[in-house]
Amino acid sequence: MLGAWLLTCLVVSTYFTSLIVAALTVRTSFAKIDSVEDLVRQPQIHPMYPAGTQLGVVLQTSISEGYGYLYKHSSVIDVVDLYRPKDIDAILNHKAVLMIGKDSAKYRLKEICPKVDGRFYISTGNVYVWNSIFVAHKDFPQDLFKELNKR
Repeated sequence: MLGAWLLTCLVVSTYFTSLIVAALTVRTSFAKIDSVEDLVRQPQIHPMYPAGTQLGVVLQTSISEGYGYLYKHSSVIDVVDLYRPKDIDAILNHKAVLMIGKDSAKYRLKEICPKVDGRFYISTGNVYVWNSIFVAHKDFPQDLFKELNKR
């Protein structure tokens, strides 16, 4: 009985290790964007940002060449039209990137949910999986933050 248990543990741990190795060695067909410089180095990707947000002012008034480049080459989209299907398709096909802050997402969410004070929202509509950077406030529960980083 002990031998069967040890053999099962060995098989399961080997399987788990092979999954981890496979996940770490898979190459993507597109370069990862972690900063403004990464976005500037990829002129084939079209940056977009919502109109009337602080992001446009930051891009316009910044003395950084990268921010200036993004300001000149990006599209300004009305917040109401932020998630148009053609723009989402461009993002999913790595032809565009949407630069948003939490306020514009909250504005869009208020159309669906009248009381916006929770941490998570469940939608019955389409859910798009985007590669993104997750930033949380310092009081965000650390165990939940670690779990989200696993995904």
